[in-house]
Amino acid sequence: MKINSMIFISSVIEQEKSISMMKTFEYDIRPVKGDIMDDPGFHNGYEVVKVSINYASNECFV
Repeated sequence: MKINSMIFISSVIEQEKSISMMKTFEYDIRPVKGDIMDDPGFHNGYEVVKVSINYASNECFV
């Protein structure tokens, strides 16, 4: 299944500034709400808060 992982980043100093980033990868196990995803691009893992699954296209958005 294709996993599209999205993370939203915002500044605590300049709260009106934010950015979203997406990473796509193939994986046999789909994430569920509450999972902690580790990413070498970030020092800490981040928690999965929402998962949308599209079985027709065999992908999910996290």
